Amino acid sequence: ETGNVRVESFEQSWRYKLLGVISDPTIAYLLLLLGFYGLIFELANPGFLIPGVAGGIALMLALYAFQLLPVNYSGLALMLLGTGFLIGEAFLPSFGTLGIGGIIAFAVGSLILVDDQALRIPLPLIIGMSTASVILVVVLAGRTSMMRNKPLHTGIEAMIGMVGEARTDFE
Repeated sequence: ETGNVRVESFEQSWRYKLLGVISDPTIAYLLLLLGFYGLIFELANPGFLIPGVAGGIALMLALYAFQLLPVNYSGLALMLLGTGFLIGEAFLPSFGTLGIGGIIAFAVGSLILVDDQALRIPLPLIIGMSTASVILVVVLAGRTSMMRNKPLHTGIEAMIGMVGEARTDFE
């Protein structure tokens, strides 16, 4: 009974095309990473604004995309915990402990993030992003240890050993 039926095709609007792109698990994962690293960079360099704004937008798009996907919230929580550890590594003297813990939590969370086997995030992408995170933590830990060994240039400690001139009498 469908021999004489007229077929009508409709063009997708730009909104549905955008949703189709960001709801791809790989794109959503990359948006999530871009959001996390943008916010980490903004917290490490306050006032720069561009990474924070771009990171916030990417994070919101990723969270919207993940609501369309079969997401394991334990995986998302592990990724958030790992991000918190990476932020802590930038501000606390943990000498890499928080960073390594953050990378492990982030990698395990990435592995279990999407429940559907057909929609899983590709393993090479997870390995590549974890490797990039390791490099980031090593660079941060190296810079932190170098900065701790430098002499202070401000405050009372910077004046120790300097010569001063009295402008008025001490009496």
